Amino acid sequence: MSGDTTNTHSLKQALLRDLLKRVSRLFYTTLVVVPADVRDQVSLAYLFARAADTIADTELIDPGAREAGIAIATLPPGSLQRMIRRLPGGV
Repeated sequence: MSGDTTNTHSLKQALLRDLLKRVSRLFYTTLVVVPADVRDQVSLAYLFARAADTIADTELIDPGAREAGIAIATLPPGSLQRMIRRLPGGV
């Protein structure tokens, strides 16, 4: 990896770890037993499941809007990332 790519990847990993520490300290501590090459994917899947659960359970959001939020899970792989990249300031 080039220096810029390595720095970006390291920053993304640091942000992911920080978010996991704040959202679920117990899950974060179990990541040491997950193989390093899939740790980021497992972490993101966990955060996605937490977000979907929060959307499904909240009464602060209209049921139709909740369904739309959960429908993101049915997008083909990579679709959400492509959509985010098209947003102003997307990564």
